[in-house]
Amino acid sequence: MRTKNFIFLLALVILFSFLLIILGPGNSTNITNIQNIANQQFKQIKENLRTEKEKQLDVDEKYLRLLGFQEDVSTTRGGSTNLLNTTKQNFSVVSYVLEGQLAASILQLQNLASVMANENLHIYNLGLSEEDLQTLSITCNSSNIKCTIIQPDFSVYPLYIMDDKFHLYRPLIIKHALSKFKTILFTGNHVRLRGNSKVFYDIKRKTEEQNHVKSLEIKKLPVTSSTHPRMFDYFDSDDDSFLFVRQVTLDAVFFHQSKFLDDKILLPWIKCVLTPQCIQPIGASSNTNHCKFNKKPAYRYSGCHGYDESAFNVVCGLAFNFNEAKYSLTDNDSALFYKEKLEDSIRILEIRKRNISEHHPYTSEHPYNDE
Repeated sequence: MRTKNFIFLLALVILFSFLLIILGPGNSTNITNIQNIANQQFKQIKENLRTEKEKQLDVDEKYLRLLGFQEDVSTTRGGSTNLLNTTKQNFSVVSYVLEGQLAASILQLQNLASVMANENLHIYNLGLSEEDLQTLSITCNSSNIKCTIIQPDFSVYPLYIMDDKFHLYRPLIIKHALSKFKTILFTGNHVRLRGNSKVFYDIKRKTEEQNHVKSLEIKKLPVTSSTHPRMFDYFDSDDDSFLFVRQVTLDAVFFHQSKFLDDKILLPWIKCVLTPQCIQPIGASSNTNHCKFNKKPAYRYSGCHGYDESAFNVVCGLAFNFNEAKYSLTDNDSALFYKEKLEDSIRILEIRKRNISEHHPYTSEHPYNDE
């Protein structure tokens, strides 16, 4: 990281040493001055080396083993991994639900049942109350989608992983799900799919045949506008490389298990998540009051950091040589899905319950399946 600076400083030290030899013992004042400057440069190099050592993704190996990465992190830089030798099913939609999000999860389940009937849906429960969990289980069992609720144990990981401001549990969920399924469509429970299953199966097939990861949404703004500049240091990169690389979102992403995906995407992504200084650089904030996306030029940092999504964009950019077309739908086909606020989900579900109790057909401005 920043090796050009080190080389420059080292060259200066060598130059000063050369001058000492040329000047010889005849000019003690000049020699003393040069020695002082050389000592300062040596101290600067030492300090830079110490700083660079701190900007490494040093993660406790126990976490990587828990996630299925079989790696000796002390001897490998990028991370050569062995995939888990388990029998996997072909495909599942994967989502998660937090406390208070029952309505959103139920509406997502019903939406998926209309678009991808008879497919697998795995919902990771991250804090529902017992009552809400029971309601979700009943809804799962009565739907025409193969719905399973997963109870992950994230207590072994650092506490900040479960802070919903950062969403750092998302890459852990994705990695866990890929130990059970060859391909997944990962979505938040605020996402509603449109159209028919053929469109999504076509994207799934392309993901499996080509680049192993495909986001369904790409933004106009570059990665640098929502990524704190210090995050790039931990990936041995800099923000200049991402000035014109457009952001993708984690709202709906296909992942296909492969060695490439593990080594180039999941491993560095999760290492950053488990390195606090990488995922939460000093000065980073997700407070929308700090976001200034109207800055000119557009690639300037907005003051609003994307945490796990920012790290995902960085690792994808590096893995695909800064070509977002390889891991996204660059035409930004917004017709594939839309996003529903939690308060809207709660209101829609209440209307639905009321209409059913009154034996009236349910209608909504948020239909489950828009053709």
